[in-house]
Amino acid sequence: MGWQRNLLVFESAKIKPATVMKKLAPYQSKEFARKDGCVLVVYEGRGTEDFNPKHSCTIEIDGRNARYRITGNEYLLGTFNAYVDLCVGLQLSTADNKKLVKLSKTKKILKALGEFASPVEEDGIVSYRYDGSPDDAEDVMCLIQDLCEYCGEAGIDHRGTTFDDVGYGEVLGEMDDSGAWIGPSAYVNASWIDPEDVTATQELTLNDAETLIDGNSVPEWRD
Repeated sequence: MGWQRNLLVFESAKIKPATVMKKLAPYQSKEFARKDGCVLVVYEGRGTEDFNPKHSCTIEIDGRNARYRITGNEYLLGTFNAYVDLCVGLQLSTADNKKLVKLSKTKKILKALGEFASPVEEDGIVSYRYDGSPDDAEDVMCLIQDLCEYCGEAGIDHRGTTFDDVGYGEVLGEMDDSGAWIGPSAYVNASWIDPEDVTATQELTLNDAETLIDGNSVPEWRD
């Protein structure tokens, strides 16, 4: 099993914080915030622990594969404005993109995709990148899949990135990973008012490579 980053929110009246931290002793863990009877903890390591799903919610981000999973009571995530975003997209050569824009079968799909993800050209590669929630990304991923299917049938080199229904990232096509980053990748964001400065907001981000607090690595976890 690869390295995983886990955001855990739980109700402190139902699950004792001391019990949670004891269970997480084998991991790299830290409590980040408390609010409205809930506690937010992040822990990293080779696995994920189970807690009462009625009184907790865990978001997992796999550090080895493009994968995410949410388990438990998702309502609790709102206490810390915690949510998952996905990065998906499509890449084509500049020349092939120009061809597809003119074809009746694909120009409407590319136009629709462009409304979600403005194309960026770099070193002869056109990249369409979209960042958004799993629900919001569904329509975009359908467009990406339709275009990749056409490209495959037409023998056009391409690279498409999506996620399946259970949270695993997928790569479509044989094109090398080049140009702008289009994933597939999943990341978690959370935010809350700083208890020591009510005019400031603290922001937490988890992705497949690191955990960041206010844009910086967690001091206790630095090598």
